[in-house]
Amino acid sequence: MNAEPLDGPPIDEERVRAVLGPVVEREGGAPEGWAAAMARYLERLRARNRAVNLVSRASIARVLEDQALPSLAALRLLGTEDRRSVLDIGSGGGFPGIPLKILRPGIRLDLVEATRKKADFLAECVSALDLADSASHWC
Repeated sequence: MNAEPLDGPPIDEERVRAVLGPVVEREGGAPEGWAAAMARYLERLRARNRAVNLVSRASIARVLEDQALPSLAALRLLGTEDRRSVLDIGSGGGFPGIPLKILRPGIRLDLVEATRKKADFLAECVSALDLADSASHWC
């Protein structure tokens, strides 16, 4: 018997497109490379979650379905060409801010977190994913 790891099956670009793609298309699409960027972010989150409780350990196996997908609800508020500012307070593992920034790179994103380890993770994501006009704040 081949059991799934505790943090679920790997999150790759194909799986991201299958789960998030219909919502992304319905809400106006996304820039080229969005699925690959989302997969990189979610895999980074899962790997770091083992050491820092970024999201519930019980739900990490379904982070794509239970965290990333609901984050897309705010796409209706952002539109496709808006230059809005998004303030994500208590960002934790980056939801909904980072998925929104990946899909709407024109927004200004500020991620605010009270826990230093989480804020450091968010800053690493902003840098690693090259999320321009974004910042992580620890307070």
